[in-house]
Amino acid sequence: MAAAIRPMTQRDVAPAAEALLRGQWGDRRAFFDFAVRHPECEPMVAEVGRTIAGTVVATRHGFTGWIGLVFVSEDQRRAGLGSALTKAALERLEQAACRTISLVATDMGRPIYERLGFEVVGRYIGLTRPGAPTDGDDDGATARAFHLRDLDAVCRLDAWATGEDRSHLLQAIALEGAGIVVDAASGSRRLRGGGPRIRGFSLPSGWGGWPTIATTPGDALLLLEGIRRTRGTDRALHNAVLEQNVPGRRLLLDAGWQETWRGVRMIRGEPLDWHPDAIYGQFNFGLG
Repeated sequence: MAAAIRPMTQRDVAPAAEALLRGQWGDRRAFFDFAVRHPECEPMVAEVGRTIAGTVVATRHGFTGWIGLVFVSEDQRRAGLGSALTKAALERLEQAACRTISLVATDMGRPIYERLGFEVVGRYIGLTRPGAPTDGDDDGATARAFHLRDLDAVCRLDAWATGEDRSHLLQAIALEGAGIVVDAASGSRRLRGGGPRIRGFSLPSGWGGWPTIATTPGDALLLLEGIRRTRGTDRALHNAVLEQNVPGRRLLLDAGWQETWRGVRMIRGEPLDWHPDAIYGQFNFGLG
């Protein structure tokens, strides 16, 4: 029976998340619940009969876009469904005038994406470290809690680092007091637009990811260690840096972080004007 690809609805969230759990892709229910409600996300499902056999999420960041969670259940693989889901997401993003489309490829998916015109622009290196006591010593750290008045500066810094307009996501997850920022020294240069000077930030996504941007490895370590203290000792923190960021990766490894996986970042379309060495954490690999 041929698969039918259609938009994901709220009613699909639970069975789609269960399908990914069966495929050992982790618990994606909180993210799917966000994606079906967020106006810049277009989650889709592939249905065989009345069973969800695949998923994909297309997300618009202004003139760039992301494709993620291209999942196909094991009994439906090697029949072209992964390619069909990716093409459906590409069509949505290109109709929305996205000039650059990014994704992170598994070994299984990479040949599909190469056939569709995607090219490798870097490799993510996943890092993890156990949480830390919530009352741990901050060693005189200058990081502080995020305030809503920081949001404009955070969005500008994020756009500088990623080359994308992800402000819609940052606005959607921003909560007073949730997350951490590092203030810039009084003499440092401002990003265009004025306002508060922010050297780095990390905000909780609500589904486990911590988008983290920092202009120096030292600020990144400060942010990530601060996040560890918010999680306590029972939950590890997972993040990723790009292979171009050799100093940042070296500093984190020296501080006790351990490499756990690698993934390929690919794009189709115009090159990004970005600073990959400033990226230290992600919303997830369906959003960037």
